[in-house]
Amino acid sequence: MKLLASVKSQKRDLLILSIWIAIMALIMIKAHYILHSTNPRFVHEREAFIDYQPPSLETADVFILAAVSIIVVILLTDVKSLIFGYFASISIAFTVSIIYATIYIWYILDYESTLSLIPFGWEAALYMAFVSMIWVMFPYVLGITVIGAVLGVFLRQWLVSS
Repeated sequence: MKLLASVKSQKRDLLILSIWIAIMALIMIKAHYILHSTNPRFVHEREAFIDYQPPSLETADVFILAAVSIIVVILLTDVKSLIFGYFASISIAFTVSIIYATIYIWYILDYESTLSLIPFGWEAALYMAFVSMIWVMFPYVLGITVIGAVLGVFLRQWLVSS
């Protein structure tokens, strides 16, 4: 019976972490897409990356990330799943967003026609995607989720003690 409860809690934790991964990845993808679809420079010149104008999050995205981080920390069953799940979630969300940005640069911005002429040209698209997503990941997503996780730990402790 104890084993069955353990398996159920692991399934629940995996579902919660999967939702967290999806939300983080979708917010990062949204930031990349909004920049490339609304900025006139990106729309007309179809540039893949400009170092002085990286993608950024909107205020609603910040609040969504913080709220989801707090809720995830409260709902997870133990500290081990929180720590390992956090690092896995950050890594997987970052990887998914880089894959999206690479495909966007390669096919939608049509860098395929120029970069496919040089050997390993796909690495240039991957590099541009990596650099553009790192601007979103590390100042914004990583910081907000850490703050949300710390607040969630305090809230969880307060809810358990009362």
